[in-house]
Amino acid sequence: MKISQIKVIPSDRVKCIHKYSNYIVCGLFTGTLLFTADNTVKKQIKICNSAIRALASTTNLLVGTDDGEIVVLDPSLRRIKSIKAHNDFIRKIRTSKEYIFTCSDDFTIKRSKTMI
Repeated sequence: MKISQIKVIPSDRVKCIHKYSNYIVCGLFTGTLLFTADNTVKKQIKICNSAIRALASTTNLLVGTDDGEIVVLDPSLRRIKSIKAHNDFIRKIRTSKEYIFTCSDDFTIKRSKTMI
């Protein structure tokens, strides 16, 4: 496997990356989501005041923060809800048809019914 550089995008420290719709989404240390397409920054959205370390998607975009929250953005990238899921950093979010799974530095793995 050969790894090649696509483009250098000046930004704060990138903590996670995810493909969503037509975008490559980067979760930044500053709590901002950076949406890129065609090697250019298309949009930036401030989500929180802590780092974003986890991204996943259903039809919506799920954002895991260092505050232990899952922030849900709809396909038009509007915030539709925030859920306090953990007491520490959310490290990973995974989805299935039925569930959303999260793991955290609070030593827990949580499962919730997919309603988002």
